[in-house]
This record gives sequence, structure tokens and C-alpha cells, in this order.
Amino acid sequence: MSFNNSLVEVTDVNYSDKESLKKIPFKETSASSHFFQQLCVAHIENLLSDNERKFLEKLAKDDAEKQKELALFEKTKLIIENLN
Repeated sequence: MSFNNSLVEVTDVNYSDKESLKKIPFKETSASSHFFQQLCVAHIENLLSDNERKFLEKLAKDDAEKQKELALFEKTKLIIENLN
């Protein structure tokens, strides 16, 4: 094999703003934002924790555009019909 004597060089990587990686992108919570749409998909797939679900409800509570977007996502969920 060609990988038998391969060495991997280890390098230190420093990211000066690592705290920002932990923050929720509140500036990017518009109804058309990738972040909000991911929350909507996770919601209809029942993948949100209680805190995440409450957060989504809070985002959409007083925002008609977000309520509309969430409702559109909810309409995409397929319901299995009982054929019996």
C-alpha cells in the first residue's frame, strides 16, 4: 500500500473569534434566511429540542412573514394514509 509510511504533519490552527461560532446568528433570522429555514425543516421533522422549538415559536410569534414561511414548510410534510 502507498500509505504505509505516510506521515501527517500536525499544524496548530488558531481562530481568534471562536466565541462567535457558538452564537445564534440573530441577524440572520429573517424568514428567507438559511438558519430560519433549517429550524422550520427540523420542526416539521420533529427534530427540535424543547428549547429550539420554543425559540422557533418566539421568532414566528409576532412576525407574519415567518408564520407564513413556517406554514408553507408544514404543508410539505407528507401524511401516510392508512389503506385498511
